[in-house]
Amino acid sequence: MIKRLRKRVRDLEIQQEIKRLQQRIRDLELKGEMRKAETESSTVVWDEGDDEEQHPFHCHPPRFYEPSQPKECLSEDNPQFEEDEIDYDEDECLFSDPSGGDFSYDSPPVFDNYSDEEEYTMVLDGATSANGSRILSVVISTEVATDCDGLTTSGVENYNVGLEAPLMPSIIDEVALKNKKWDALVIGGGHNGLTAAAYLAQSGLSVAVLERRHLIGGAAVTEELIPGFKFSRCSYLQSFLRPSIIRDLELHRHGLKLLKRSPSSFTPCLDGRYLLLGPDADLNRSEISKFSERDAEAYPRYENQLEKFCRFMDPLIDSSPPEAHQGVSSFNSRLKHKLQKSEFWAHCLHQSVSMGQQGLVDFMDLLLSPASKVLNNWFESDVLKATLATDAVIGTTTSAHTPGSGYVLLHHVMGGTDGHRGIWSYVEGGMGSVSQAIGKAAKEAGVTIVTDAEVSKLMIADSDTVTGVILADGTEVRSSVVLSNATAHKTFMELVPENVLPEDFSRAIKNVDYSSATTKINLAVDKLPQFRGCNIGSPDAGPQHMGTIHIGSESIEEIESACQDARNGLPSRGPVIEMTIPSVLDKTISPPGKHVINLFVQFTPYKPNDGCWEDTAYRESFAQRCFKLIDEYAPGFSSSVIGYDMLAPPDLERIIGLTGGNIFHGAMGLDSLFLMRPVKGWSNYRTPLRGLYLCGSGAHPGGGVMGAPGRNAARVVIDDIKG
Repeated sequence: MIKRLRKRVRDLEIQQEIKRLQQRIRDLELKGEMRKAETESSTVVWDEGDDEEQHPFHCHPPRFYEPSQPKECLSEDNPQFEEDEIDYDEDECLFSDPSGGDFSYDSPPVFDNYSDEEEYTMVLDGATSANGSRILSVVISTEVATDCDGLTTSGVENYNVGLEAPLMPSIIDEVALKNKKWDALVIGGGHNGLTAAAYLAQSGLSVAVLERRHLIGGAAVTEELIPGFKFSRCSYLQSFLRPSIIRDLELHRHGLKLLKRSPSSFTPCLDGRYLLLGPDADLNRSEISKFSERDAEAYPRYENQLEKFCRFMDPLIDSSPPEAHQGVSSFNSRLKHKLQKSEFWAHCLHQSVSMGQQGLVDFMDLLLSPASKVLNNWFESDVLKATLATDAVIGTTTSAHTPGSGYVLLHHVMGGTDGHRGIWSYVEGGMGSVSQAIGKAAKEAGVTIVTDAEVSKLMIADSDTVTGVILADGTEVRSSVVLSNATAHKTFMELVPENVLPEDFSRAIKNVDYSSATTKINLAVDKLPQFRGCNIGSPDAGPQHMGTIHIGSESIEEIESACQDARNGLPSRGPVIEMTIPSVLDKTISPPGKHVINLFVQFTPYKPNDGCWEDTAYRESFAQRCFKLIDEYAPGFSSSVIGYDMLAPPDLERIIGLTGGNIFHGAMGLDSLFLMRPVKGWSNYRTPLRGLYLCGSGAHPGGGVMGAPGRNAARVVIDDIKG
């Protein structure tokens, strides 16, 4: 009698667990549909044709099999193979791969490890998709195993779903997540959040990263939105990533492969002339001399000066700002803080002395002057000045005539590739490979990364101490420390409960400039653009296709005119476009003979006066405006477009989480840098709430895929925890 009662209890427990799993499946299906809607609403346009297999959201659901034969005998063709498919709606997609492609299985799902009172595993062995997803397995601990006539388990104690899939949603046992108090939680799995997590875990802390979307990376992601074409959906070039981070986290060992571009810049003119620039000094001299011998002589000196300024900036980027002391602490802590500040300023003084008075004057001139003034003092050729001026305005709402725009000019030559200053590179597999490499390093260090885990609120105790987070589904996750990789506005205005922050701090956060005039268009094309004056008719990639192609940038006046349209509330009639074609060097992101093209477009106001970005016709009209402008330089370009994905400023905010659509997590003006970022008095990653830190691009040193905010914030946290 007692045995039968125990069995009945175990059966009831199993039924409850099955219901919970079924609800989890329904949640995942709903999230899959939400992702589908998210992608469609951001405008993904392509000619799907009649083949259902081409739809990136079509997939076959995994099936659960009851083995009556040994594992090696299992196959759908085996007449003794018993199959039990779960119920599913054919219009839905269970465990879908939202970034493209059906699943294919090297062998059908099977249950492994069959024996009494052990755990068994349901394995999707060799599950792969077009984007390289790997394995899905479910491990279930049991007290009673199965017989060979069917799966009959009792006493389910726990289950865990394991996933090794670069671009697929992960599933984690929520019980394990919420029942553990973590040393640190990181909100947002962007590259800075992952970097912070990796350094924290390497120091011995238990760390979990909570990512709202179905994949990690934030703005540094690769998504296959059109079958066979993998887009670097937001960020599209690598240069900023700090060499020390690449070295510390061994990112090359984790799959990071940089593809250097040479030439790195191509500016076509409507009259058929063009300007190529790159790391080859002889090429630069030859190309610039076509427009001005004087400029050809001056250009090496200009580059040398910028490199000298960058060397001055390097220690500032890699350090936490010497902020005034905050909060109550011990005497030893205050003394250590003072020594760190003294060391920082002493180093700056040494650097300043080594630069000399004239060097410092030139540096201040660059920081405070409009980029147009700086470039006019150096050069006379319109096309050269315009090519360089695009670096000063990219991602901003300002023109090259705006005071302080010279700093952004410096910001975009601050990085490098493999020790070569100012060299931008493509990343094999797209920019998502940067995030994946950092994610692998983090997981190797012990970090738990959870996708589909949106944080809705921070938990606050005693009015000023963070104790964890609440997820969108109500799950509470406890932690001693929380680092936010979200924007400062998202963190403090949405995640922090009301009436917790000091009023002056809240006011300053509300006044951070998140204005944006940036739109990203990702295209799949069936051939390379053929630019006037180049080797037209050749299907092969030439030097004009290797680097950044500047469209609509023949003079600074053209850039100013485009910017003025945006100031008047209109998308630019003559947009400034930076085109890149990564598939000329990266053969992993497009089908043979076809290519991926990125268009970084300016200037597009967040709320245009003549329409709205939610209007499909309005979006299509602007996209065609860009394509027709490219047609003027590369006839027939529009006809090569297979499909495209378009992200206007509201899309960048809604999908990627960039407040206002600003790619830098806030403006990069001189009033928003260093000791002023994100706001005055709080530049060292700490916040007015104990246990809460910023680790994203909204903190020092700012935007770009560099990882420095994440690494610097982690160091501050480690110092605070371990003293």
